[in-house]
Amino acid sequence: MINRTLCITLTLSLFLPIVSFAQQISDDMFRSISKLSGMEKQVGELTGVIWAGFMQGAQQHPPMSPTVQTKYKKAVDIAFNSSEMLKIVKTHVQNQVTENEANELIIWYKSKAGMEMAKAEEDASTPEAIQQMFKEARVIFADQKLVKIAIRIDSLIKGTEMTLAL
Repeated sequence: MINRTLCITLTLSLFLPIVSFAQQISDDMFRSISKLSGMEKQVGELTGVIWAGFMQGAQQHPPMSPTVQTKYKKAVDIAFNSSEMLKIVKTHVQNQVTENEANELIIWYKSKAGMEMAKAEEDASTPEAIQQMFKEARVIFADQKLVKIAIRIDSLIKGTEMTLAL
Protein backbone atom coordinates (compact mmCIF):
# COMPACT_ATOMS: atom_id res chain seq x y z
CA MET A 1 0.00 0.00 0.00
CA ILE A 2 1.39 3.34 -0.92
CA ASN A 3 0.92 5.86 1.84
CA ARG A 4 -0.29 9.39 1.53
CA THR A 5 3.11 11.12 1.67
CA LEU A 6 4.41 9.09 -1.23
CA CYS A 7 1.21 9.76 -3.20
CA ILE A 8 1.30 13.47 -2.38
CA THR A 9 4.97 13.74 -3.34
CA LEU A 10 4.37 11.85 -6.56
CA THR A 11 1.25 13.87 -7.32
CA LEU A 12 3.10 17.15 -6.73
CA SER A 13 5.94 16.04 -8.95
CA LEU A 14 3.50 15.19 -11.74
CA PHE A 15 1.55 18.45 -11.51
CA LEU A 16 4.47 20.82 -11.18
CA PRO A 17 5.28 22.41 -14.53
CA ILE A 18 8.25 21.16 -16.45
CA VAL A 19 10.60 24.08 -16.82
CA SER A 20 12.82 23.95 -19.86
CA PHE A 21 16.46 24.56 -19.22
CA ALA A 22 15.88 24.23 -15.48
CA GLN A 23 18.77 22.66 -13.66
CA GLN A 24 18.00 19.13 -12.51
CA ILE A 25 18.07 18.78 -8.74
CA SER A 26 21.04 16.95 -7.28
CA ASP A 27 20.98 13.50 -5.73
CA ASP A 28 21.74 15.12 -2.36
CA MET A 29 18.79 17.49 -2.72
CA PHE A 30 16.44 14.61 -3.58
CA ARG A 31 17.80 12.61 -0.64
CA SER A 32 17.11 15.60 1.65
CA ILE A 33 13.54 15.87 0.41
CA SER A 34 12.93 12.14 0.71
CA LYS A 35 14.36 12.03 4.25
CA LEU A 36 12.67 15.21 5.50
CA SER A 37 9.30 14.19 4.06
CA GLY A 38 9.55 10.72 5.60
CA MET A 39 9.23 9.15 2.16
CA GLU A 40 12.57 7.33 2.40
CA LYS A 41 11.58 5.68 5.68
CA GLN A 42 8.08 4.85 4.50
CA VAL A 43 9.20 3.35 1.21
CA GLY A 44 11.88 1.41 3.10
CA GLU A 45 9.21 -0.10 5.34
CA LEU A 46 6.76 -0.80 2.53
CA THR A 47 7.88 -4.38 1.84
CA GLY A 48 7.46 -5.26 5.52
CA VAL A 49 4.05 -3.62 5.68
CA ILE A 50 2.86 -5.46 2.58
CA TRP A 51 4.25 -8.76 3.85
CA ALA A 52 2.54 -8.28 7.24
CA GLY A 53 -0.76 -7.58 5.45
CA PHE A 54 -0.28 -10.64 3.26
CA MET A 55 0.43 -12.85 6.26
CA GLN A 56 -2.58 -11.45 8.10
CA GLY A 57 -4.78 -12.31 5.12
CA ALA A 58 -3.15 -15.73 4.82
CA GLN A 59 -4.28 -16.57 8.35
CA GLN A 60 -7.83 -16.74 7.03
CA HIS A 61 -6.89 -19.58 4.67
CA PRO A 62 -5.36 -23.03 5.09
CA PRO A 63 -1.76 -22.89 6.37
CA MET A 64 1.05 -22.39 3.84
CA SER A 65 4.06 -24.63 3.76
CA PRO A 66 7.36 -22.91 4.60
CA THR A 67 8.47 -23.45 0.98
CA VAL A 68 5.41 -21.67 -0.42
CA GLN A 69 5.73 -18.92 2.16
CA THR A 70 9.39 -18.39 1.18
CA LYS A 71 8.41 -18.14 -2.50
CA TYR A 72 5.72 -15.56 -1.73
CA LYS A 73 8.14 -13.58 0.46
CA LYS A 74 10.72 -13.48 -2.35
CA ALA A 75 8.02 -12.30 -4.79
CA VAL A 76 6.97 -9.49 -2.43
CA ASP A 77 10.61 -8.48 -1.88
CA ILE A 78 11.17 -8.29 -5.64
CA ALA A 79 7.88 -6.56 -6.48
CA PHE A 80 8.22 -3.95 -3.73
CA ASN A 81 11.96 -3.32 -3.78
CA SER A 82 12.34 -0.02 -1.93
CA SER A 83 15.60 0.92 -3.65
CA GLU A 84 14.03 0.49 -7.07
CA MET A 85 10.91 2.38 -6.03
CA LEU A 86 13.00 5.30 -4.75
CA LYS A 87 14.96 5.35 -8.02
CA ILE A 88 11.71 5.67 -9.98
CA VAL A 89 10.43 8.45 -7.72
CA LYS A 90 13.82 10.19 -7.90
CA THR A 91 13.75 10.15 -11.69
CA HIS A 92 10.25 11.68 -11.78
CA VAL A 93 11.11 14.31 -9.19
CA GLN A 94 14.43 15.22 -10.81
CA ASN A 95 12.75 15.55 -14.21
CA GLN A 96 9.91 17.71 -12.99
CA VAL A 97 10.99 19.69 -9.93
CA THR A 98 13.30 22.65 -10.36
CA GLU A 99 16.08 23.41 -7.93
CA ASN A 100 14.07 26.42 -6.70
CA GLU A 101 10.99 24.26 -6.05
CA ALA A 102 13.14 21.64 -4.32
CA ASN A 103 14.60 24.32 -2.04
CA GLU A 104 11.07 25.50 -1.20
CA LEU A 105 10.07 21.92 -0.35
CA ILE A 106 13.12 21.52 1.89
CA ILE A 107 12.35 24.79 3.67
CA TRP A 108 8.74 23.72 4.17
CA TYR A 109 9.65 20.24 5.45
CA LYS A 110 12.02 21.90 7.95
CA SER A 111 9.19 24.12 9.22
CA LYS A 112 7.13 23.11 12.23
CA ALA A 113 4.12 22.28 10.03
CA GLY A 114 6.29 20.30 7.61
CA MET A 115 7.88 18.27 10.41
CA GLU A 116 4.48 17.59 11.97
CA MET A 117 3.07 16.50 8.60
CA ALA A 118 6.01 14.18 7.89
CA LYS A 119 5.76 12.67 11.39
CA ALA A 120 2.00 12.15 11.06
CA GLU A 121 2.50 10.44 7.70
CA GLU A 122 5.23 8.20 9.09
CA ASP A 123 3.05 7.27 12.06
CA ALA A 124 0.11 6.54 9.76
CA SER A 125 2.16 4.14 7.65
CA THR A 126 3.24 1.74 10.39
CA PRO A 127 1.91 -1.82 10.22
CA GLU A 128 -0.13 -1.15 13.38
CA ALA A 129 -1.71 1.99 11.91
CA ILE A 130 -2.53 0.19 8.69
CA GLN A 131 -4.14 -2.68 10.61
CA GLN A 132 -6.21 -0.12 12.50
CA MET A 133 -7.21 1.48 9.20
CA PHE A 134 -8.41 -1.88 7.86
CA LYS A 135 -10.45 -2.42 11.03
CA GLU A 136 -12.05 1.02 10.60
CA ALA A 137 -12.58 0.51 6.87
CA ARG A 138 -15.68 -1.59 7.49
CA VAL A 139 -17.28 1.30 9.34
CA ILE A 140 -16.20 3.85 6.75
CA PHE A 141 -17.37 1.75 3.79
CA ALA A 142 -20.72 1.25 5.50
CA ASP A 143 -21.33 5.01 5.20
CA GLN A 144 -22.32 5.19 1.54
CA LYS A 145 -22.54 8.98 1.62
CA LEU A 146 -18.83 9.23 2.56
CA VAL A 147 -17.91 6.59 -0.01
CA LYS A 148 -19.67 8.54 -2.77
CA ILE A 149 -17.88 11.74 -1.73
CA ALA A 150 -14.50 9.95 -1.76
CA ILE A 151 -15.22 8.44 -5.19
CA ARG A 152 -16.21 11.85 -6.52
CA ILE A 153 -13.03 13.49 -5.19
CA ASP A 154 -10.93 10.66 -6.63
CA SER A 155 -12.57 11.04 -10.03
CA LEU A 156 -12.02 14.81 -10.02
CA ILE A 157 -8.33 14.62 -9.16
CA LYS A 158 -7.81 11.33 -11.04
CA GLY A 159 -5.85 10.00 -8.06
CA THR A 160 -6.38 6.32 -8.85
CA GLU A 161 -5.43 6.75 -12.51
CA MET A 162 -2.30 8.65 -11.58
CA THR A 163 -1.22 6.03 -9.04
CA LEU A 164 -1.81 3.21 -11.50
CA ALA A 165 0.12 5.05 -14.20
CA LEU A 166 3.19 5.11 -11.97
